Amino acid sequence: MKLDHTILLLLVCARALGLGSSDSSSCADEDCEPSAFLQSFTHGHRNHVSSGDAVLDGTGWSLLEPDPDVLEWKFKGYYWRGNESTLPDGAADEGLCIWLYKPDLVAGLRRAACTEKQKTHFMEKYKLMEKDFYMTLVGYLKVPLEYDEMKASSNITLHLRISAFLGLAGADAPLILRHCGGPSSSDVCAMTNGEDPALGRAFTWFGIQQRGMSTYSSAPSGHYPNPEHPVDVVGKTFDGVCQGAHTLAPTKDADKEYTLKDFTTCVCDLPEEPSMPYPAPFPDPEDERKVKSWFAFSESRDRACYKADYWKISSGNHHYNFLDFVGTQLLAMDLDRFRAAVGHQKLHIQGYSYGTAVGAS
Repeated sequence: MKLDHTILLLLVCARALGLGSSDSSSCADEDCEPSAFLQSFTHGHRNHVSSGDAVLDGTGWSLLEPDPDVLEWKFKGYYWRGNESTLPDGAADEGLCIWLYKPDLVAGLRRAACTEKQKTHFMEKYKLMEKDFYMTLVGYLKVPLEYDEMKASSNITLHLRISAFLGLAGADAPLILRHCGGPSSSDVCAMTNGEDPALGRAFTWFGIQQRGMSTYSSAPSGHYPNPEHPVDVVGKTFDGVCQGAHTLAPTKDADKEYTLKDFTTCVCDLPEEPSMPYPAPFPDPEDERKVKSWFAFSESRDRACYKADYWKISSGNHHYNFLDFVGTQLLAMDLDRFRAAVGHQKLHIQGYSYGTAVGAS
């Protein structure tokens, strides 16, 4: 991403600094306090966004009216963020799209966003205010498989899902990407419940379904964005390669030396923390022989995964492997394409764990 179009807001959690668990798939709330590390860079100068900074680049595009050849919003929904104590009994049980309704979050779900029709219904029924409904947008960013226009692969188009949450700051505010780290960060990261209130008053949040990034149905986004208006992830994700019943549950045997083949039949699967009471697939780091064996097996596994038919892409006489077109550098290019599509001069980034590397790119 061009440096003169980027302001980096890096939020490094304890795990990224090696102070906590080595699992970088996500950061627990207690591990991700903004006090860990905060930096802001723009045009080589350290500063925060000032009210005098121009947000739009003058092309005429905006978040609500983006370049239709590049970005298309498929769903527009609403969340209510009013005072729950003012609601009559039973209102929450009738499907009101309450943002972060606590009984739902205990169950690991988030309420579906309301449609325009549902919002109008609830406003009339419960005398709710328009200002207490915040908009959410979900759609697709069209990007080339490769950005080198001299190559045939640039003629292949990918569709990456984008989500935006228009909170207190509104549609005309600077945009901030919320990246929850790897491997589970997706566009719904913009909708999780950890946003900093101060940032929420200054920025509009957005998220991106990074090329190939996993996405989990158990994410706290729950029914997202609305069961009646699904906006599915289009294309290939790392969890998509392993379909069907591929997980194995071997009998625990203290005398057996286990490998990944004992835990899965999918060449691309990498179980990290088995929930069943059988040995973990990772070896004792102090056992040199087992560590070498692990690396040898991992290399074999990665090569086998790379060759899987799932990753193959063909266009005419040209054949490609999708895994050759993923990574942080391409994500930076995709984000710059999004920036141009919505007519913004800069993007802002809040990254956790691997998300800090995204910011640095």
